[in-house]
Amino acid sequence: MSAAIDNILKDVTRILPPLPLYIGRPLGLDSELKEATSLLEIESHASCCFMLGIHGDGDVIRKFAAELYNEIRPHFVAASFLSNISEKTNESGGGLEDLQEKLLSEMGSEVKAKIGSTEKGSAEIKRGLGNKRVLLVLDDVDSIEQLNSLAGGTDWFGLGSRIIITTRNEHKYSISEGSSSAVKEENVVGLEKDFNMVINLLKEENSPGNVVSIVGMGGLGKTTLAQKVYNSIEARQLFPRRAWATISQRPVLIQVLRNLLKCLKPKSTYENASEEELKENVRACLNGKKYLIVLDDVWDTNNPWGALRGCFPRNKNGSMILVTTRDHRVANALESKNPHLTVSLMNEEESWELFHNEVFYNTICPPELEAIGRSIAKTCNGYHWSSKPQPGLSQRGRN
Repeated sequence: MSAAIDNILKDVTRILPPLPLYIGRPLGLDSELKEATSLLEIESHASCCFMLGIHGDGDVIRKFAAELYNEIRPHFVAASFLSNISEKTNESGGGLEDLQEKLLSEMGSEVKAKIGSTEKGSAEIKRGLGNKRVLLVLDDVDSIEQLNSLAGGTDWFGLGSRIIITTRNEHKYSISEGSSSAVKEENVVGLEKDFNMVINLLKEENSPGNVVSIVGMGGLGKTTLAQKVYNSIEARQLFPRRAWATISQRPVLIQVLRNLLKCLKPKSTYENASEEELKENVRACLNGKKYLIVLDDVWDTNNPWGALRGCFPRNKNGSMILVTTRDHRVANALESKNPHLTVSLMNEEESWELFHNEVFYNTICPPELEAIGRSIAKTCNGYHWSSKPQPGLSQRGRN
């Protein structure tokens, strides 16, 4: 009877949503939690598996990761939080099989016998979770073997999965802050060919249409490429007027218009202006001018493209609109120039170069960290977004 009850409990546990972790008193890092959630693109189910790295003080980072886990776990069919990994493993890798079993158990994947080896455990994880959208937190990772044994590749987990890795390493890094109209160029690696193709398309004044589209799934580097084009000497020389707005999945038209005007007339304020007044101001700034408008992350052609299109006058002087989108159907509906540009994947060395530049800036990667750094970069499979490490937190704020 007891065995039957145990089996029923196991079956029920496998179909229940992941349980929240006990946190106690919150850290009060609401803005950081919001930013981390945004970076993970939780609403996107079709994208590849993303990794988010967090560096900093042990207790703060563990609690922050737990709060983030509780915030986003309802979006996943299975979840696991493995804490204090460095304490639970030794230099020879002992303890990793237990962690693999715990990971599988918490995610509802039945393990009928002891795993026996990390190689077998890795194969079980990939077999049992390869088609599931999962959330995995690996707390206090300090060796390449830990990472390879618990999350050896993004293909181990289903589409839309997210992996959060915390480490106590002292090398910290920051990200810039600002509005969507402040266009900061990121480290650009492996995009030179794509950059030249976009610039050439923007120079084609006599070809039909004035829309150029960069198309591809999340993480390919569409926004990074658009930033490089927008900030380039070539674009500055070609287009006396330039403006940038991020659209995203749930755009607010009045905010999009304000962001365009922040680029076109940065010293003016439009907080009290109506939607129609904002549209008229955008038209007035662009009328008769040769301009480049970048609309980043357009999801459909109804909102807000339908309302925005009338703001961009057809000056017949080579003015262009550069769009980034995940969907070729959006590019077609906007009557984009053909062919649509799809960002190329990076090779392993380019992934490592981008990762290294983002983490260590102008310094050299310490030899003892290079192996794990290269391993993280390799698991990103050439994607630009996922190869970029995310902000470390050591105290209240970013460091």
